[in-house]
Amino acid sequence: MIPVVFILTVSLILIAMLYWVLRSSEGQRRPGNNLRHDYQFESAQELFKYAPDEAYLGEDRVELIRHDDDRVRAIWNLSEEKWRQFSERAENSKSREPFLRIYQAGELLHSMDVPLKQKNGHFDYELSLATASYFTLGYKENNRFCGVLTSRTVMRQC
Repeated sequence: MIPVVFILTVSLILIAMLYWVLRSSEGQRRPGNNLRHDYQFESAQELFKYAPDEAYLGEDRVELIRHDDDRVRAIWNLSEEKWRQFSERAENSKSREPFLRIYQAGELLHSMDVPLKQKNGHFDYELSLATASYFTLGYKENNRFCGVLTSRTVMRQC
């Protein structure tokens, strides 16, 4: 009988202490915090995706932003001075415009050139399996590509 009375007494004391702690913490809340509890909202990362188009990119930069496991977007932003330099060098050579060269390294190194029409913009690209890719902004001079700005490298795993 004594162990049962002891267990009940200790349980009542613990419940009373828990009630006292919870009750005393309610009085410490600020009035401004109560407004937050009136709304029902979700803020989980899975519910939305940040738009990479709105990311700020400094001048004279090219950057790769990964959309999914197999898609990236190359974003470039050139200053007026750098765009003029690119255009002048391109006009002096056979090509009439600057290029975005895409390098794709797997078992072999492949490249693809995309002509640039604007000083800032983006280009979407699908990555192949087990490859590393990077982009370079430059111009062609006598059928030789001269890169000026290079992005970071991204890889697609198997």
